[in-house]
Amino acid sequence: MNYSIIYIFTIRTYVRIIIVTMSSVPEPNRPTEVICQHKFNGMIIPIKIRFTDDDGEYHDYMIKGYRDRTTYSKNQSGHLHAVNDIWTFECKIQVFGDMRIISLLYNARINSWILSQIH
Repeated sequence: MNYSIIYIFTIRTYVRIIIVTMSSVPEPNRPTEVICQHKFNGMIIPIKIRFTDDDGEYHDYMIKGYRDRTTYSKNQSGHLHAVNDIWTFECKIQVFGDMRIISLLYNARINSWILSQIH
């Protein structure tokens, strides 16, 4: 994790402040590991994301809430199916105490997750 340490000295106190840079949040358009739930009707629910930063350190974030932005159609058996095999989700995660909204894309053709945007 990239961070800076700032030392502040006063006459009576000594304070050490660590400033964490946003490099611990992944860049957009980056492959991401996702734990998700596949429901019986074809719906997908993202639960947790995990990625490595530039230093190779793993970061896990629980998804606090999500909104499914996928365009669906029904197949012959009545199950929902994403148009073009791309599922789109807006997810809330908590990063250093701040709620952030990210966009996740799941491509069913190549079975991969992409973090597409950080709002």
